[in-house]
Amino acid sequence: MGKVSISIPFEGTAIYVFFILANHVDNPDVPTRTECNFLLNNEAAVRYIHTPDQTTNELVYNAPVYNRTNLPQREHILDIVVEGYDYDVYINFDYAIYRYVTLHSVTSSHYYTGSFEPWSQW
Repeated sequence: MGKVSISIPFEGTAIYVFFILANHVDNPDVPTRTECNFLLNNEAAVRYIHTPDQTTNELVYNAPVYNRTNLPQREHILDIVVEGYDYDVYINFDYAIYRYVTLHSVTSSHYYTGSFEPWSQW
């Protein structure tokens, strides 16, 4: 599998990332395992793995998969990276929320949504 990535630029003090996670499907050729790395400002990667629950075929919506708080108020870039696996994985970015401080010290939140094309090795 080649590299697939999502970059989220934001200015703020915290970021929260949510995925839609998959569980059991009857077709063994459909990947349901979620596995990726989160890199904030090119720092050390934080790995995330969701092993599908084989007892249900329900999707998990609004699943929190990554967060960082207490960041300095400045520009940041969060990269979500999938690469180097010799098997298919399921990545379904749902949304991110970032927080920032305004001039009046009021904390605000904004949502980031995006998408990318799914890929396959079949």
